[in-house]
Amino acid sequence: MSVSIIRHVTWVGFWVNAVLMVIKIAIGHYGHSDALVADGVHSLSDFATDLIVLAFVWIAYKGADSRHPYGHGKFETFASLLISVTLLLVAIGLGWAGMRAIISSLKGNPLPRPDIWTIAVAIIAILSKEWLYRYTIATGR
Repeated sequence: MSVSIIRHVTWVGFWVNAVLMVIKIAIGHYGHSDALVADGVHSLSDFATDLIVLAFVWIAYKGADSRHPYGHGKFETFASLLISVTLLLVAIGLGWAGMRAIISSLKGNPLPRPDIWTIAVAIIAILSKEWLYRYTIATGR
């Protein structure tokens, strides 16, 4: 697959994730939905990993030079490591926030009921992610 195709698909994902991130975090916050905020943070991690892919695809596909006689392919592995660490940190953060909410509710603090329109944002997010998945798979084939 050519670098330009990889970059194009990643840019599409970047913008979809950017829009979803902002909408989910904002609507989740104002609509009292911790789950939607958490999903927005997950979109933030997708957004960040798209940036990593964009940076490292450019580096990894460079040809051999005097310092890298076998090329720069190992940078792709390093990018995978960065993405893994990013996702691990996001998972830990989301887990921590969830634990705090559970502990707070066990102490008698009420959990706010999410507004009904947060469901519309969740449905839009699901449809957007499904489209992005199918677009990526189709382009990859």
